[in-house]
Amino acid sequence: MTSKLSEREQMIIVLLAEGWTEKEIAHELDIARPTVSCHSANIRVKLRARNITHAVALWIRGGGSTHTF
Repeated sequence: MTSKLSEREQMIIVLLAEGWTEKEIAHELDIARPTVSCHSANIRVKLRARNITHAVALWIRGGGSTHTF
């Protein structure tokens, strides 16, 4: 499942899975918050998830939780 996601999207989903907010992720990765929102939307589309919580669950079930940065 992680192969569908770009490296940046994988970084973001790892942080989302750890409970970080989009604002915190933007600050940590030194990118704009709307950019994080765009990546989150792309993650949802690529994983065919209803929302970001569903995307994280699908990602974890697919073995993505073992991938850290």
